[in-house]
Amino acid sequence: MYWDWIYAPVPEAFVNPFQIGPRDLYTPTFIETRREVCVDPMIDAMPLVQRIEQTFEQKLGISNPMVNWKIFDRSLLDTVVRCIGEDSIRKLLQLMQPDLRQMRSGFPDLFVVKPDDSYEFIEVKGPSDQVRPNQHIWLQALASMELPVSVLKFKQIA
Repeated sequence: MYWDWIYAPVPEAFVNPFQIGPRDLYTPTFIETRREVCVDPMIDAMPLVQRIEQTFEQKLGISNPMVNWKIFDRSLLDTVVRCIGEDSIRKLLQLMQPDLRQMRSGFPDLFVVKPDDSYEFIEVKGPSDQVRPNQHIWLQALASMELPVSVLKFKQIA
């Protein structure tokens, strides 16, 4: 989605060839710095799902600070896109875009797909575990977008 934004030719973003991502990735000015040189995929004419699939095919395996290729494959992408749908993906991206630093942690632990293709984001908590502030932000945001989200608290059996 934002591959072009991450690797845009912005001065001082990359200072050595071994950097996986730009130095300003988690700064408040990241998006604004690139608006002049990049097309926002949220307003691009290409359908969002098509752009996601195209980016996946073109960039598969290339290092990126936002993707773990060891656990992310086409099957997972297809499942996520099919179950969540374009509108919800768009909402998630709009939530993350303004403050990637704040939103890069705290996302629920599990994305569960049920046999009927419904899904749920689940935050898992142990007996003495509490929801942290960054997790609470995500839980509230997902709920306000009317996306299925819950907290699963498990108890130790003696």
